[in-house]
Amino acid sequence: MGKMIVGIDPGSHGAISFVSLDGLYRKVFGFSKYTEYDIKDLIIEHRDFLGYEFKAYIEEVHAMPRDGKVQAFSFGKNYGFWIGLLTGLGVSYQTVIPLKWQSVLKLKVRGLEYKQKKNELKANAQRLFPQLKPTLETCDSLLIAEYGRQITLKEIREARHGN
Repeated sequence: MGKMIVGIDPGSHGAISFVSLDGLYRKVFGFSKYTEYDIKDLIIEHRDFLGYEFKAYIEEVHAMPRDGKVQAFSFGKNYGFWIGLLTGLGVSYQTVIPLKWQSVLKLKVRGLEYKQKKNELKANAQRLFPQLKPTLETCDSLLIAEYGRQITLKEIREARHGN
């Protein structure tokens, strides 16, 4: 059974990405085009029909002081939905802060304004995965999945060498 890495940007304008450990299979689904039920079905289809062992990486972010109450509540609701869905489907997951995944991928976005940072992340995703036509909506989940893939490969290498 192969491993499938799932990258999740839990924002309401985020996405979910799937990548096989060998990197040959990559798909991304932006949330603006799918309902919660569609997303659940996508996870089940990838897990059950393709027969992959799953590991999800979900971005751990927090509401910012500049966020309004409605925006902060909406973000918390989305994040809780993902944790509940993954748990309910029995998918193991790990949360990762943006600074960590961006650092591992050597993305130089620290200190940039929000809009500049998002555009730089999109440009990086477009360079790495041009065939997927990354957008502002899908770029973070693609990069988070790639982070998870690299971390998983490193863990496998270390386990083989007894480190």
